[in-house]
Amino acid sequence: GLVRSIGVSNFSIAKLQSLLSWSGLTVRPAVLQIEAHPYWPNDKLITYAKEQGIHVTAYSPLGSPDSAALLKRGQADAPAGAGGVEAPQLMQHPVVVHMARRHGKSPAQVLVRWSVQRDCSVLPKSTNEDRIKANLDVCSWSLTDDDMTSLARLSEVSPQRMVNGSFFINPEGPYKTAEDLWDEPQPDYQALRDQVSKRYSNIGKQQPSDQLNSGHTMPLLGLGTWKSEPGLVRAAVLAAVRCGYRHMDCAAIYGNEQEVGSALVELLSEGVVKRDQLFITSKLWNSNHAATAVRPALEKTLADLGLEYLDLYLIHWPVTGNIGPELKPPINETWGAMQECVKAGLVRSIGVSNFSIAKLQSLLSWSGLTVRPAVLQIEAHPYWPNDKLITYAKEQGIHVTAYSPLGSPDSATMMKRGADVKKLSEEPKLLQIAERNGKSFAQVLIRWAIQRGTSVLPKSSNAERIAANLDVLDWQLSDEDMHTLSSLEYNQRMLEGNMWLNPAGPYKTIKDLWDE
Repeated sequence: GLVRSIGVSNFSIAKLQSLLSWSGLTVRPAVLQIEAHPYWPNDKLITYAKEQGIHVTAYSPLGSPDSAALLKRGQADAPAGAGGVEAPQLMQHPVVVHMARRHGKSPAQVLVRWSVQRDCSVLPKSTNEDRIKANLDVCSWSLTDDDMTSLARLSEVSPQRMVNGSFFINPEGPYKTAEDLWDEPQPDYQALRDQVSKRYSNIGKQQPSDQLNSGHTMPLLGLGTWKSEPGLVRAAVLAAVRCGYRHMDCAAIYGNEQEVGSALVELLSEGVVKRDQLFITSKLWNSNHAATAVRPALEKTLADLGLEYLDLYLIHWPVTGNIGPELKPPINETWGAMQECVKAGLVRSIGVSNFSIAKLQSLLSWSGLTVRPAVLQIEAHPYWPNDKLITYAKEQGIHVTAYSPLGSPDSATMMKRGADVKKLSEEPKLLQIAERNGKSFAQVLIRWAIQRGTSVLPKSSNAERIAANLDVLDWQLSDEDMHTLSSLEYNQRMLEGNMWLNPAGPYKTIKDLWDE
């Protein structure tokens, strides 16, 4: 009667099996207490214990950050990621930190919740009253399935047992090696690195790119994230980067930058692709054009994406939401604040989106211009080739990015396009060219954009289509095909901008908005 339940701690599967097979066993172990956290999830042992009806308690759920000196963990013990990068302390890992911010929780709360959702009891340790209380705030919210998977994958890149039992090792036994103590081989870090690397394809494949007037290089093929459904954009970004994309196009108004960020921090933690190999774009929304609002908006985007800098930041629209004869605040005020963000190192290149020739001319003639726009992002496809605007931008040394290159087929309802508006994907001449080249209509449209010298942003959340859209680098459209697609009789802008019109101004008509 001195104890109600008995169990074991730090037992391996083999040692549990030995105990459970003992002929004198009359009271089965009720609990197995073991180290378990994302760097050392101990999946096989937990699964075996549960199969035997033994509850599992996870100790060191936060990665035992304060035991490094006690247990003599040194730099040499810290595992390297797939790219040979030393793993950070668990609570400082970018995946954990970004996830915590997204949920409005602390890294410790995320790690405690992860254990709870694995149906383990969990033992966070603290002597700080506030942290003790905070660690209890894990019952009214949940991590998503993607969150659980992302945390579990940390062990694929950086497996590390924090309490490795090395103090029990003795050349005379009973445990001569760590393998004797734990009855399992130590992690093969090289094999793990190779396993992670196999998720990636087209690693060495050269992509077409353009050098911007800022001196930085932009890959011509990117992944668009507009209208990417919540819960799917993370998987789309993971699939895109792993199959060879290096350019991601984002925007605050898309409402999914935190999800894009969770994918980016996971990809970068794998170490196969480095930050300087990615080109990440985002956009300043209309409500943040005031000089005092630009940098905070950019900093929020950086936090959501889990990045220290952007490669490109664009003014999304020449719109601020004000009503009246003049645009307020004026574009020059906004651009001045954007220039300061470049100086602060928060972004490498800046540009504009949905600007007309006249609006570009106005910006370029501003006396306070010290950083020229590097990129103009506009709608461009065979039904709206935008030739004059592209020509003007190129004459000014401004690179052009084409959005909606497939004719934005999934925005018809959102943009309230009538049934009389043709679908580019059904254009007979396009389909004939696709058939003749043995490609999909989407691949033909992407290739058309690249051969015009623009970068291009096809959007998809389907992994197979994402990969197929990248298959545009090893072939070309003929001059005849290019001419045919560039001279279709039907012309239609798919994103007309009607939502920005107001009889009181500053844009009363479509002509006011586009200056044509």
